[in-house]
Amino acid sequence: MPDLTADMWDWWFGWARNSARYKLWHPDAHQFCTVGEDRSADRSLTHRQRYIDNVGYVDEYVGGEISRLAVRFVNPTRLGFDEPAPGRTAICGRVTLSQYPLALGWLIHQI
Repeated sequence: MPDLTADMWDWWFGWARNSARYKLWHPDAHQFCTVGEDRSADRSLTHRQRYIDNVGYVDEYVGGEISRLAVRFVNPTRLGFDEPAPGRTAICGRVTLSQYPLALGWLIHQI
């Protein structure tokens, strides 16, 4: 995605915490989104603090089938990444099924 910055990615993950906003990314694939704690309007927090240590519950089409997922976003240092330098970010989350305690993998966007 040309011209996007790391700060824009952090902003997006802290802001897109409901279905209407989440669908802006991919209106067909993204069907539902809510969070454990909506911090999107808290101006005292950085963009990263709005999503790290929070859970995003999303329903989206993956491979043609709807998946009901829970993504617990974690500080990238917990996965062995260095604290991101200015102009860089790593968005990391543990992906599980939202209805069952089954871990599927990790989500990592490194910018």
